[in-house]
Amino acid sequence: MPVTRLGVVVAVVAVAWLLVVAWERRRARGVLTTGAGVTVFTSPTCSICPQTIRRLREQGPDLPITVVDVAQEDRPAVRSVPTVMVTDGAGKVLVQRSGRAALTDTQVLVDAARGVLAGA
Repeated sequence: MPVTRLGVVVAVVAVAWLLVVAWERRRARGVLTTGAGVTVFTSPTCSICPQTIRRLREQGPDLPITVVDVAQEDRPAVRSVPTVMVTDGAGKVLVQRSGRAALTDTQVLVDAARGVLAGA
């Protein structure tokens, strides 16, 4: 009996997590540019945001990078900054990293954006 309860709890938590992720991506689409590229969500209080933006620009000087200050948004599209999203031409989020992962995975994000732009 305890194994069954544990399985139900794990399933409920997994479904809730997937719903939150889907909701965050859906909300974010409204503020993204319509073209393919990289969008960085930042705020004035973010200590690693400037570093993240600088690395993205150094590693992908040819990429269109849009910076969105969530402090200027009535309903911010993300909960964590920095959040970096790579989108295709339709605004679909293909790759997303938030927090420290946005800083450490800049090359992954740049490579994904280049792949999208090459296929556009």
